[in-house]
Amino acid sequence: MEEKTISVARLNLFGLLFFVASTPLILFLYHFVNGVDIRTLFDDSIQIIYFVLIFLLSILIHELIHAIIFAFFAKKRWKSIKIGVFWKHITPYAHCSEPLSKSEYALALISPGIILGIIPICYAFIFADLLLLIYGLIMLFAALGDFMIFILLLKVSRGKKIMDHNSKVGFWIIDIEN
Repeated sequence: MEEKTISVARLNLFGLLFFVASTPLILFLYHFVNGVDIRTLFDDSIQIIYFVLIFLLSILIHELIHAIIFAFFAKKRWKSIKIGVFWKHITPYAHCSEPLSKSEYALALISPGIILGIIPICYAFIFADLLLLIYGLIMLFAALGDFMIFILLLKVSRGKKIMDHNSKVGFWIIDIEN
């Protein structure tokens, strides 16, 4: 077995750099395309409360998306899935205790970022929904760790099984004979 992990410190640094670099660019493009002023985002304080509640619920939904896809491919289904929080880093997680194929694991990794991040961002551009744009950006930012693991996964050759790491950000590469 070969371990492929990313340190939480490196992940946080990369995430911060990505967020600082990409958010102004995306907001500028959004303003250019839709002509909406970001200062009108939260006209009412109740909107802020709703937004925070939706964000907190979306963190759970993010992990549930991972878990649903893991369970779909795992032989023991939901018996192989654990959802929790690494309290040391205040990081929620979904973990599958069974090895999966590279493509199955990849799908489980990137689905929350696409469903909760990229799709809402695209929708926000099309329908000029600034609040949804901000939501999508935050959820995309929340999925950066998944995308960084996905990049590590791209370097894994076909025919290997992937075991989700149970205590670190990353996975194990497992050689399994067919």
